[in-house]
Amino acid sequence: MILFISSTSEGWGRKGRNHIVSSGPSSDEIIDQKIYLELNDYPFHSLRTLSTCLKIPKSTIYDHLKKMGFIVKHLKFVPHTLNSEQKLNRVRLAKQLLEVIAQARHQSWRYFLTGDESWFFFIEDFAIQWVAPNQKPFQRVKRTISSPKRMITVFWSPLGFQIIEMLPKGSKFNSRYFIDEILVKIAHYHQEFNGQFNKRKLVVHMDNARPHRSNDSVTFAAKNNLRFCDHPAFSPDLAPSDFYLFGKVKDELKGSEFECEEELFESIENILKKIPKEELESVMKEWENRLKACISCGGDYIE
Repeated sequence: MILFISSTSEGWGRKGRNHIVSSGPSSDEIIDQKIYLELNDYPFHSLRTLSTCLKIPKSTIYDHLKKMGFIVKHLKFVPHTLNSEQKLNRVRLAKQLLEVIAQARHQSWRYFLTGDESWFFFIEDFAIQWVAPNQKPFQRVKRTISSPKRMITVFWSPLGFQIIEMLPKGSKFNSRYFIDEILVKIAHYHQEFNGQFNKRKLVVHMDNARPHRSNDSVTFAAKNNLRFCDHPAFSPDLAPSDFYLFGKVKDELKGSEFECEEELFESIENILKKIPKEELESVMKEWENRLKACISCGGDYIE
């Protein structure tokens, strides 16, 4: 609660000891106090609802909020409300991932891949537009569950993008598809790049999607010289494909419209090929920084 103290109060007036001249808070201070108390109870008010509740014009409320130092923030979406056990697990696995990254860098990234899947729409509209006076903005078509889209799987490292695959229309992303179309190609890449008789395992980093961690996938990995490293649950903020790669590609696709899946795939592939290896290396450093931040803040989400 705010206590308003007037700087113009006087102890004694001209009319003698028994006459006290007091001055209360000014009208501006009263408005400030009303706004503060209302937002203290419910900080999610819009200007319109504040105006309605307090019976004060919106323009006046805006001026006072600005003077009082209030700013409006868009609330951050998080994947999950983390409990204490999940935070501890994020810290524990963040420490393990730091060791994995350090070893992978020491080995010049020859034995490491990270990856994930994401949906890409045939129409990628812009989200905002600056318009001149009297100019009408473009319209956006609302996406629905039936809007044309395809799932793209990418596995990569600072050495480049080794696996880029599109889930065929009508197919399901399950462990059978993941093994036959992704893990088989990862294993083949490992043999081709590091030698067929190399006993060193290729470390594969990914999230905890069911096809990634199924018994069949784990069994295939063990038989083909692959090792899955652990990733904390509900943690896209600690996965480089989530906090960097897919967002970058979708930003590049803004304003595009594709007539077929071949056009979509080719555009995604071209964007990925243009990303320099120096940028991919910098993402690994950003990943390390995020892991360290997660550890230092006790497992909370990283912005």
